[in-house]
Amino acid sequence: MFPFRYMLGEVEPVEWLVPVSVSVIAVAFVVLAVYAVLALRSVKQSLDQANRTLTEVGERIGDISRETMKLLDSTSRLTEDVNGKLKRVDGLFHSIEHVGEAVQQVTSSVKQVSASVSRTFTGSVDRGLQNSQPKIETAVQIASAAIELWRKISSLRNESKKEKGA
Repeated sequence: MFPFRYMLGEVEPVEWLVPVSVSVIAVAFVVLAVYAVLALRSVKQSLDQANRTLTEVGERIGDISRETMKLLDSTSRLTEDVNGKLKRVDGLFHSIEHVGEAVQQVTSSVKQVSASVSRTFTGSVDRGLQNSQPKIETAVQIASAAIELWRKISSLRNESKKEKGA
């Protein structure tokens, strides 16, 4: 209304400017208030969601803490049990070590006896072979002669069979 009166020349330019400015400021304030209310509602929803999430996380952390305590307790008992069993087995390993040393000593003694018997036996065989060598040579010559004689007899038999057959 004021602008029309200004255009008609009835009102001074300053008089209508103040009410229009106040109206624009009021509308801007209302728009700003509406946007602020919408933004605050969005922030409230986000905070509510964050609060619910934190509550769930707190509950889950409580569950995890209880399970972790059970696991630590179980691990502690298992460690104590293993340590006790290791102490009991320690004596067994010492006994096995002593048995190993005894077996090593027996093995060493057996090696020494075996070497001694081997040297004695080898010496006896060598002396026996030296004493028997002439006899062995004679036996080999007799065997060679016998083999030669047998070959000759066989060959004569074959010739006589061929002559009778021809």
